[in-house]
Amino acid sequence: FAGLAQPALGRPADAATSSPQLIAPVAPGHLAEAAQLLLVDAVETAGDWAASVAALRELVAGRSVAAHWLRLARAAENAGETAVALEAYSRVHYDHALSPEAPEATASRARLAPALATASRDSLAVDLARAERLYSARRYADARKAFEPLRAPAAGDDRQMVDLRLAQCDFF
Repeated sequence: FAGLAQPALGRPADAATSSPQLIAPVAPGHLAEAAQLLLVDAVETAGDWAASVAALRELVAGRSVAAHWLRLARAAENAGETAVALEAYSRVHYDHALSPEAPEATASRARLAPALATASRDSLAVDLARAERLYSARRYADARKAFEPLRAPAAGDDRQMVDLRLAQCDFF
């Protein structure tokens, strides 16, 4: 409770100090995650983006949650670590395509690296898998947006699949 009260009292430095004390003796689970998030909140309030990135990296290493990856990406961007931000945005974009955080991650990823917004033969397999995931979830408008840029780099059977899915998205 002290860790929760300290930021509310305007003492983020104290919260940043008490959070690691909470994390150390706790077994992995919800309480450890809550303590880690408390640390992230405290160091972000203090404006220490590098410490936030480090704490969030520990958090996502234990459990892959789209909201944590997106928060890591934002913190990395604020810390000037563009490569880390791109990696985190990409994790949300591909691994958590159905999450509410995915559209923001996709837009931010395209903003940071416009070349990644266009599909290529190198990324065709993962882009197709992401588009299929959206289609299988019956998110036809999102699936259409994901399949459309894949028409150019796709060839053979992949091209036929893309054309079929686009027609099915239009139908549904």
